[in-house]
Amino acid sequence: MNVLLSFEIGSALAVVAMFAMGELVLVRLRLARGGDSGSSLRLWRQLPEMTLRVAAVLSFVALAFPNFFGVRAAPSLVELLQESSWVPLAALSSALVTSLCLSRTALPRPHLALLVPVQGCAAIATLFAIYVSYLGARSAGVWPGVPFAVALAVMAGISHWLAVELGRELERRFGGPSGHFACALELPLQTPVLIYYAMALGRQIAM
Repeated sequence: MNVLLSFEIGSALAVVAMFAMGELVLVRLRLARGGDSGSSLRLWRQLPEMTLRVAAVLSFVALAFPNFFGVRAAPSLVELLQESSWVPLAALSSALVTSLCLSRTALPRPHLALLVPVQGCAAIATLFAIYVSYLGARSAGVWPGVPFAVALAVMAGISHWLAVELGRELERRFGGPSGHFACALELPLQTPVLIYYAMALGRQIAM
């Protein structure tokens, strides 16, 4: 509970809310210019929103560190990155960019934002791997165990359902293309999943 009430977590949640509002503004501006017409350039027209979503995930992880691991004091991110290999960061960047591009063809728009918890957990796992390497805690890993994994999947599914249902209600009231409200709501509603995953990993290094 102390983790959830920390200033860092509160700041991270506030930034996520700002990103969500920013995504809705971008969607409205694009629609005002007729940006949803024509399928050939749709990916490029929606690229700013998708990039904003990834930036929101990374910003949340950066701001919530190290509190969501249950740690009060830790080296700065800059220090960790200087001490670590760039291999895991390169792998994370590649995964995020690939999912960003493939998402437009692999998933219908209302379910496109299911990638948000996947991307968030990937970012948290990468940061945790770098952090435990810095600490020399070789026994700690990024797999929290089957019970935690099942709980994460259930939480992610419920959060996604809430985002879709709330998004549909907002679309009925304010209009707009199918799924754009759901995509903006996904990360704010998935933050409990990301915090829960980070706390599960942090228990391995609890002092």
